[in-house]
Amino acid sequence: ETAIATKEWYAPLRSCLRVATKLTLAQDESERLVNRLNEVLGSFKLGTEVMGAAVLALQQHAFQEDESNDDNSHIDKIRNNLFEKCEKEISKAMETLGLGATMDRDNFIFQEKCLVRAVYLCGELTMIGFSTASNENNEFLLSNHNPRLLRYLQALLSRTLPSSHSEDGADERMTPDSVQAHAFVTWGKLCLRSEALAQESLNLF
Repeated sequence: ETAIATKEWYAPLRSCLRVATKLTLAQDESERLVNRLNEVLGSFKLGTEVMGAAVLALQQHAFQEDESNDDNSHIDKIRNNLFEKCEKEISKAMETLGLGATMDRDNFIFQEKCLVRAVYLCGELTMIGFSTASNENNEFLLSNHNPRLLRYLQALLSRTLPSSHSEDGADERMTPDSVQAHAFVTWGKLCLRSEALAQESLNLF
């Protein structure tokens, strides 16, 4: 828990996760690691500096379990579950940040951090199973798994956050630069997995 919450531990934690990715573990140990990584990623306690390594370790060991069952049901279930958590976190943070002037700075910073982590995690999850060596099985449509999440991510590409409290635009809240930047990167990863979405998004870039 200390390593998860403390930024000073990110570098050694990232190194440990990279080592874990290369290990072949007994099935029960692999299951425990996958369950723990699933839990930690879904809590959004990990910083983006470590999240990529955590997803790689999760992917590697979940794939090992799927290979023993000759399908991808386990990794798909985990990914969809994490997408649902991202959807809820993004929805909550967008609503809170959209409150504008009614919000204190500490809460704003906290919600911005949570939003960045959820958006970043969406991008990492999108790349599970992607291969540059072959175009086969590279298609992944988030709209088939969580269309609401896709709409949220698209909304974060905008200059301003959607808000139910502003009808004339007077109380509009700007989308934080960090959030918008990560949203564009994640959208780019979605486009890598879907040629149709890439063509639809040409005007965005």
